[in-house]
Amino acid sequence: MRTRSLLFCLVGAVAAWLVGQPLDTWVRPVALVALAGTGALLALRGLRSAAAVLVVLAGLTLLAGGVTGFGTSAWRAVIVLAGGLAVVVGGSLALVTGRSWPSMSTRYERTGSEDDSVAGAPASGEPVGEPIAGENGRDSAAAGVRSTAPAPTSKDVWDALDRGEDPTAR
Repeated sequence: MRTRSLLFCLVGAVAAWLVGQPLDTWVRPVALVALAGTGALLALRGLRSAAAVLVVLAGLTLLAGGVTGFGTSAWRAVIVLAGGLAVVVGGSLALVTGRSWPSMSTRYERTGSEDDSVAGAPASGEPVGEPIAGENGRDSAAAGVRSTAPAPTSKDVWDALDRGEDPTAR
């Protein structure tokens, strides 16, 4: 359903955008709003219904542009009408089925607090872990002991780079 909805919106908006300018000066910008709304349907998670409503409203406006354009050019008006109808159908499908669509990945989005700590590092003051066991089950400095020092902030990392140090070698 997602592909059909997006395809209706895309084809309808592009058709109206390509032939709509001679009908009225506002038909082409409304078609552009429908195109932007179609892109928003893909990108948004929580506001997908709002984007679908925007697309439906843009489609209804394109229908009105097609109806008023019959005095100017009949074939252009028919294409804008068909495009507006396709946008309304696509937006309505998105409104009904949009909640079940998969969303874009959140893999690279920041989560947690808004402090300046290095991404992936624990918040300052939290212990990093226990010593790593060395060979033969003994703890050794050569095997590596994790520090319980607070995680460096991004400022500390940049300062270390300015001094010519490798901040990852700590």
